Amino acid sequence: MPNWNSKEQEHQPVKKKETKAKERQAISLFGEGCSVRHISKIMGLSVSRINEYIRKEYNAPKDEYKGPC
Repeated sequence: MPNWNSKEQEHQPVKKKETKAKERQAISLFGEGCSVRHISKIMGLSVSRINEYIRKEYNAPKDEYKGPC
């Protein structure tokens, strides 16, 4: 998952282990059927950040209730 570097105007790879762990958790929850909005509440992050995390794995995620979450 690349992060946007506004100073250099390009995407750069994530370096922090904590950020990579958050990405894996968001992808896992989304794969289990949780909505993007619900994941953002669980993780305490913005909907747009969750969309960035799961965009790589699922092209264009929709904020739809799809499962038990």
